[in-house]
Amino acid sequence: MISMIQRHIAELRLLDDKVGGGVDSVMWVRTQLRAVLDLWTQTEHEPEVGRALLRSASQLAQLMGWMSFDAGDKGRAQRAYVLAMRLAHELGDNDSVINQLGMLSYITAHTGSADEAKLIATQAMHLARAAHPVVRARTAGRLATACAAAGDLSGFRSAADEAQTLLQKSLDEPPPAFLYYFDSPQLAAESGQALVDLANPRISTELKTQRNRLLGQAVTALTPLAHVDHNSTHQRSALLHGCYLAWAHLRRGDIDSAAQVTVTAVRRLDAVQSGRCRSMVSDLRAAFGLRMPHPSAALAREAIDQAR
Repeated sequence: MISMIQRHIAELRLLDDKVGGGVDSVMWVRTQLRAVLDLWTQTEHEPEVGRALLRSASQLAQLMGWMSFDAGDKGRAQRAYVLAMRLAHELGDNDSVINQLGMLSYITAHTGSADEAKLIATQAMHLARAAHPVVRARTAGRLATACAAAGDLSGFRSAADEAQTLLQKSLDEPPPAFLYYFDSPQLAAESGQALVDLANPRISTELKTQRNRLLGQAVTALTPLAHVDHNSTHQRSALLHGCYLAWAHLRRGDIDSAAQVTVTAVRRLDAVQSGRCRSMVSDLRAAFGLRMPHPSAALAREAIDQAR
């Protein structure tokens, strides 16, 4: 039964990669979490089996937190991460606690509390000093995201460089199962996403003179993941980073490129449930609506309307 549960968790992670955090997916993961917690609390088992159940419950709580955030439910996401950390702490699984703390920082950075996100990520970095190298790299990437959300360019550069250096040094060590997705292309795309946030005038007026350079770097970083094959497992990530790439082009004033990227991105909507991505597409629709006379903007609006 433990082996079956672990296989199912791996399948659920791949499902999230493909379709994102839709209502149905969140409901199913929540059901599985309750079932595993019931097995842990209401059955007789050997200590090693109890630890395996506890580890599975922590992993499911983490996944439910991520899916809930992707579905647009910040409150449920935060509660799920707190539960995941409590269960991992009970196990003495410090790497999982650090990773979940980093994920909590990430969702906090994207829900309007950048300073709080930096505090959380900084604490995670402190705890990660003796962690698995990939966990340390992952945590530095979370700090980079939080710094970008706060408009801290130097902090972002420092953390992003550290994340890349640590990741390169860890190539010979297999990552923990929960970081199966974390590689150099993923880290580069996250840096591109952060650069788009840094170039947002609402975040940092001090960076106005550097905005075009930051956006150019964002385009380079985001392009590979935004254009993965439509048969790739990571469709939610491709849609998300495609939306960020479109924003990078828009903020550079390149409406033709922004429209082209948007048309490519929204073709993924029929297979992606992610509420976060759908919200970004709606924001892009509004942005293109402000550029009514431009023929490329009209094409982008039409593609979005047809896909939705």
